[in-house]
Order: sequence, then C-alpha cells, then structure tokens
Amino acid sequence: AIEEQARQLVVKAVHFESQVHDLELQPMPGASAEAERELVRCIAMLNSVANFKRKGRDDLGCDILDSARAVLRRHRQDGGHGREAAHILACDIVASYNAICAYFRKVGACIEHVDPHLCNNVGLVSRLVDWEESWEVGARYVRSAPLLDAVCD
Repeated sequence: AIEEQARQLVVKAVHFESQVHDLELQPMPGASAEAERELVRCIAMLNSVANFKRKGRDDLGCDILDSARAVLRRHRQDGGHGREAAHILACDIVASYNAICAYFRKVGACIEHVDPHLCNNVGLVSRLVDWEESWEVGARYVRSAPLLDAVCD
C-alpha cells in the first residue's frame, strides 16, 4: 500500500506532463499554465521523497521556470549582449525541466517498471539532482532581477 502510494507520485507527474504536452499541441488559454504548475508541484514533491543525493527541496516553484523563460525571451529580443551568464543559468533551468519531462514521457509507457522505492530509480534521481541544482540557483539569481543584473555586470 505504501509502495503503491509512492509510485502514484510518478503516475501523477506522468499525467500532468501528458496534459502539458497535449496543451502545447492544442493550446487552451490558462489551462497549459495550470497544468504546468501542477507538474512542477509534482516534481517538487518527488524531489522531496526521492532525491537522497541533495536536500530534497519541495519549495522550488513554477515562478523559477517562468523567470528563466523570460530571461530567454529577452536574450532573443536584444541579442543577449553582456548577459551570457543569465542566458546560461536560464538554459540550465529549462534543460533540467525538459529532461525530467522526457523522463516522465518515457516511463509513462512502462509505469510498472518504476521501483516503488523511488530513490532506487537511477534515472529519476539523476534528473531530480539536476533539477534541484539548477532550480536552486535559479531561485537565488534568475528570479531576482537585481541579483541577476549583478551577476551579468
């Protein structure tokens, strides 16, 4: 029973990732953002349960991803002159998010192979480690415009 509850965290994440993916193909105003917020909440919860290699933080939210995307938009618009550090940090955040989404798409087809002791799933743990590392930096620098400006000066 407890093992099945743990696996349900992955099932829930797979469900929300599928919603986000489907809404990217057929956008519905507001629905995509809400599905993505739910997915990030699932990732944070999985991180707190399965990431034994780091802190297992569950307080890293979708605002970090939104800030990273805003940095990337600005970089495309103004050519990114003098803001390479911001671009690198934002790319790391988005890449770690995309990697864990790809993991959920992959395991969605074979959820029975997910070890209910989540920390035994090497692929999940490695992606969570990357996610936490990049999002922790993002929480500190990318979502704070003054700190991001200081890093880029």
